[in-house]
Amino acid sequence: MTPRDLAAEFDLAVANLNADHFRHLAGAGVSFEAICRAGYVAIERIATTGRLYMPSADGFPAVILAAWSPTPPSIYTAVESPEILDLLALRLNQPETWWRRVGELGLVLGEDRYLEATQTGAPLKVFDSPLAWLRSGCQGSVFLDDVEGRRRWDGDYHHRERRPGCLPGDDDQEQAAPRE
Repeated sequence: MTPRDLAAEFDLAVANLNADHFRHLAGAGVSFEAICRAGYVAIERIATTGRLYMPSADGFPAVILAAWSPTPPSIYTAVESPEILDLLALRLNQPETWWRRVGELGLVLGEDRYLEATQTGAPLKVFDSPLAWLRSGCQGSVFLDDVEGRRRWDGDYHHRERRPGCLPGDDDQEQAAPRE
């Protein structure tokens, strides 16, 4: 799928949002501001195969997010020529699990925050799930690759918000001290 195909699919899903969907997201701790900062969200029915998903009228409902490059366009951020590199789907009752539309590797939600932190040395909040990132108001980053992929990035983390049970082997500490 091309970025244009992904954008068309995402636009169709966004067009189906209604007031009940927004209330459901708000009830899960996702603010309207976070939805705007994320470049919007959608809710659609999906079917999964492994780590990938596809839209399916017979599937289960999921929240759909776009992984944008260079950063999500929003009322907060004017972006010239943004592209959707991949879509991801998650269930609000299973935040530790998400599926990708095409499986593009190396994607980061909040990539602009990550790049800023690596360039300036500023602290970075890194979340273990897209839902935790949304609940934060998109105030950090989440790495979308598998557990091992996220661990490879660990040397670059300046600050880490941990969610117990999301990464096997992590301790139960909510926040680690900033690294020097």
